[in-house]
Amino acid sequence: MRISRKSGFISFGLLLIMFLPMMAQAGCNEDDLKGDWTTFSLSVDSVGSFPSATTSCTLRLKANGKINTDKGSKCFERDYQGLVKVPVAGGSFYVKKSCHIGGRLKLDTTFGRQTIEVDFGTLAKDKNTFSAVGYVVEAPTVITHVTGVRK
Repeated sequence: MRISRKSGFISFGLLLIMFLPMMAQAGCNEDDLKGDWTTFSLSVDSVGSFPSATTSCTLRLKANGKINTDKGSKCFERDYQGLVKVPVAGGSFYVKKSCHIGGRLKLDTTFGRQTIEVDFGTLAKDKNTFSAVGYVVEAPTVITHVTGVRK
């Protein structure tokens, strides 16, 4: 079977057109996290030593991914004892070109410093939402799921 140069060129062109939308999809960069985010998380101890808790935060991220603790970043935590305000002590997040995110959020809770380490996360294509999972560094049996929405 012989394929002419013209039909081969047309076939290649059609194939390129078919894959062009996937190739044109922009990746992510560090600047995509800049701004105000509202996050919601649920933390559960996988061995049952600590009570489950939900945490809601307003986080202001700088262009370099660091959390701005001076202005507007705050959290509230709810467990069996009720709702308490939890100061944000610091942290930072990063995003890779593949839109995978990671990072740390440091909170000064009633139990002392707790650092939520994000193991796996993804920034959505619209760059306005993310979903991630991680754990509490000081108590590694406490696993957490975090979602975030850009304000």
